[in-house]
Amino acid sequence: MDEKKPILTKGNGNFTQKNLFYLNGLLVNKKKVNAPTYRQEFYYMIDLVFNISILGELYIKCGDEKGNIRLVRTKRKDEFDLLNDFEKYVFLLEIFWTKFDLTALFPHSKSNESFEIVIRTFARSKPNEPLRKGAFQNSFGADFLFSHDAKIIEILFCFGFCTIEPAVLTKKKFSYVDDVLTSVTPTKLGVKLCALLKDVDRSKPNDTRSLYTMNDFDKILPFLPEKFKQLIETFPLMEEAQKKEESKLIHKEPVPFNKLLSSVFPEGELNKTVTTELYKQQKAAYTFKVSLGKNIWRKIVVSYEHTMEDLHDLIQKAFHFDNDHLYSFYMDGKANSKNAIHSPEGFQKPFASEAVIGELKLYRGQRICYLYDYGDEWLFDILLLDIDPKIDPPKSGKIIDSKGSSPIQYQFDDDDDYDEDDDDFEYDDEVVEDVDEAP
Repeated sequence: MDEKKPILTKGNGNFTQKNLFYLNGLLVNKKKVNAPTYRQEFYYMIDLVFNISILGELYIKCGDEKGNIRLVRTKRKDEFDLLNDFEKYVFLLEIFWTKFDLTALFPHSKSNESFEIVIRTFARSKPNEPLRKGAFQNSFGADFLFSHDAKIIEILFCFGFCTIEPAVLTKKKFSYVDDVLTSVTPTKLGVKLCALLKDVDRSKPNDTRSLYTMNDFDKILPFLPEKFKQLIETFPLMEEAQKKEESKLIHKEPVPFNKLLSSVFPEGELNKTVTTELYKQQKAAYTFKVSLGKNIWRKIVVSYEHTMEDLHDLIQKAFHFDNDHLYSFYMDGKANSKNAIHSPEGFQKPFASEAVIGELKLYRGQRICYLYDYGDEWLFDILLLDIDPKIDPPKSGKIIDSKGSSPIQYQFDDDDDYDEDDDDFEYDDEVVEDVDEAP
């Protein structure tokens, strides 16, 4: 492929359909396609490796001010190439285990719960014995891991955890509850790995300590309903067992992922992994283009030292909004994804006030979705036009260019008999004055 030309789509930064068709032709396990007419998520193996490569920083996305994006090889990829095959496998598995967002694949499904069910089922299974419908979950005769959640199984198949037997689909159209798999057979490797990984918190892979301590129970006990409090208090043995378990684990040092899995692989084969730190704080001026549709946009310049909260404040000022609601920045450009930074006035972390722009591994051409006001849902498209280390970053953010009039934030239907006296909200006069006096 020609590196001078963008090979990723402008919208979501994935491979183009032509490149996907070409890559699929190079695989041993090909998808049966006759033309380049499918998006990346259809090629689940390509999609998996693509996302792991980005998450593991083997490649980074690099774009221009027009939003053209291509992949660029990193020093981490050079280090990865020096690993042996076992070390490469474990590194990719670690990235999948610690960073891959399953909810991106299944926005309307309890994907993490389904994933845990598969891992625990594999851990207690016998290698090379087929599992059929109902082995994972049996709800009204359905086992969704054989139908709409089957991609979880297909991903684990890519890692060699199992083999699969696809169902023969005779319908021209089939629904999401139709089975696409007939059987799933855990491999010896899959059973051993699942036995080791089933109790490892995916969000804390290197921390094998207990998730809860007695102090945690003491904190939540007063808030439990009376019946639950009585039930818990009638089991003193549970507390003793918890303390014994704590005493075993409290001083246990975190175990590196490759060391945790060393017993599964040949002795002495898991010595190295990728350790190069790729990103440092980028001391530069960042130029963002914030758009509401095609004809309304603002260009904003901020410093690498500013936070995403500072960017939020500037957007509010640029569009003459009242800055009186919660908000989220979806860093992959997909609204409601887990790759998000949230309003510090809310409950979800990470908070925008702590997200320093120069430390966020942003790239030129990156698209971010900015959701303001969870009720009215104002959706802004943000394009990172430039990261320029040659100019002095502004101490205060600047709005440098604009097009189109700002929309009215609040609109009331004239047919509604709206009465200010009927407004349920109470206003803090001091806050209103502060907003009015703000520049």
